[in-house]
Amino acid sequence: MAKTDNLEEISTDHLKIKINKLPLCKVELSVHADPEFVKTAHKKAAKEVSKQVSIPGFRKGKAPIDTIIKKYGGAVEEKLSSVLADEAFKECQKATKLKILSNGPKITYDAKSISLENGADLTYKFEEEPTVPSIDPLKFKPTNVKAPKVTKKEIDEAIHQTKFYYADWKEITDRSAKEGDYVLLDIETTEEPKQKVFQDTRFEISDKRMAKWMQELVIGSKTNDSIEGTSKPDPDVSEKEKKEFEPKNVKVTIKKIEEATLPNLDDEFAKKLGVESVEKLKESVEKMLKDQAQEKYEKDKREAVNKFLTDTYQFDLPESLVQKEIDFRFSQLMENPKTKKEYETFSDKEKQRQMDNLKQQSIDAVRLFYLSRKIVSDAKINVTYDDVVKEALLSLQQYGHTKIDPKSIPQEVYALAFSKVMLKKAQDYIFNQNEKQT
Repeated sequence: MAKTDNLEEISTDHLKIKINKLPLCKVELSVHADPEFVKTAHKKAAKEVSKQVSIPGFRKGKAPIDTIIKKYGGAVEEKLSSVLADEAFKECQKATKLKILSNGPKITYDAKSISLENGADLTYKFEEEPTVPSIDPLKFKPTNVKAPKVTKKEIDEAIHQTKFYYADWKEITDRSAKEGDYVLLDIETTEEPKQKVFQDTRFEISDKRMAKWMQELVIGSKTNDSIEGTSKPDPDVSEKEKKEFEPKNVKVTIKKIEEATLPNLDDEFAKKLGVESVEKLKESVEKMLKDQAQEKYEKDKREAVNKFLTDTYQFDLPESLVQKEIDFRFSQLMENPKTKKEYETFSDKEKQRQMDNLKQQSIDAVRLFYLSRKIVSDAKINVTYDDVVKEALLSLQQYGHTKIDPKSIPQEVYALAFSKVMLKKAQDYIFNQNEKQT
């Protein structure tokens, strides 16, 4: 076997094969078959033709090959190209050990200079499975993933926000907004393309619950006023937050100014929320916040693993699989009438930006599939039938399906569920291996 850059040369008893590996998992084979190989294929082509024709004195498929060639030479020559291509490709697969992409596009071939005396030249084009590198889980460093923690301050704030459902509201029409008021706002960017940031959203005018720049715009303004300004970070935030903050030119419209009288935090209020006392209310809220924090922790953990994998392990992906993923995701988006209508209003530039984002998401999704499969295989992690069925049923239930027979799960739903389970197990493995080292 000889190799030069991406070009390999392999010889068998009857074939000379040149393998040219191209970007995006594309492969081109240039094959020369010797005369003996072509003659064997020629006889097989004649045999195939004999099964389709009738010759007096012989059953179909039993006439002598020489007779078939003499009487139906044109049909044999026509059949020879496909038979030769099939036989040569089988031999190539054995010799090269190439892993052809099972659900990729059809293999294309071009057969040239077919001759019983000089042999034949053939060219094949197809996509192969990507070469996935080995993954070292100890390289993963989850610096931004923090274990869930709920403070007394967060509990008190959650209870405070709950009070607003039982507040007495008084609309203010005879004066401008001041500190302590509540304002119903629309906020949109003024630069093209304009975007709604908030619509009919209530804010409390206070240092604790409204940014300084927003307070400066609304204090002293009245209902129906529209004020333009620029968003900016508060003076007391960290330097890191200031650097990451992206200022926006915005227009703030005051839809309503209100005063609120909130209920007292007592057992009577707690009973309105379905618990017997303030103490029980705090316990209930604490549990809810801990559950939410745990859910966020799990989400952040998995996203951190995904980012580690897609950033660290770059390798070529089959173009056809990425395009299938793009098409699938786009069709899913367009099934939502609201999303479709919004997309149709976008400028060509905005549509292109959306498609670029969709393409990157698709690349990451396909890459994660191959990486998670590699992790599960190398670590010998078991993905059971029950795991996959449970995930598939959960997916179907989220779309309103009930009383689903596990045996009737659609194949595409089962396949997607398998990918999800495999990814989750790979994520857990990466994260757990790292935790063992800390």
